[in-house]
Amino acid sequence: MKLEMVATKFQVLIRTIVTTLDVYSFNSMDICGKVKELKKL
Repeated sequence: MKLEMVATKFQVLIRTIVTTLDVYSFNSMDICGKVKELKKL
């Protein structure tokens, strides 16, 4: 039961991060190329 709750919260966290990365324009931010590569995944 706790494992399912943790998995669900982790999925929500990952979706939030992905949405945030999609919304921000990386061209206007000074970030390393590695982060840009990870976003493409």
